[in-house]
Amino acid sequence: MKVEIIQICNNNGTWIEVGAKDKPIIKYCGYLEVEAFNAEKCWDLCNWSCWADDKPKEVEHTSLSFCNSDVAFFNPTTNIWHISDNIGFVKTKDKNEAIKIMKVKHGINS
Repeated sequence: MKVEIIQICNNNGTWIEVGAKDKPIIKYCGYLEVEAFNAEKCWDLCNWSCWADDKPKEVEHTSLSFCNSDVAFFNPTTNIWHISDNIGFVKTKDKNEAIKIMKVKHGINS
């Protein structure tokens, strides 16, 4: 199963701080190749550099090696976006709503 990933970041592609003044971009970060969707496992895989020396095969199609509350995963089985949060995941069926949630969460109103 291919799980698409989007990330909110600065124009130079780096992690965005809460309340940042720069206009953020939403970046497509590739996809994970997993047997079944599990948001926590997807988040863990996108943080592979914290627990592995070598990039796992599941993440070979993404540029991420570390993420925070700045990513969203698309479950193609349920057509739901899972936006990472400090205490779990916020869910929505609409990609634009997922982007809006990510922006609001980082203090960006535009």
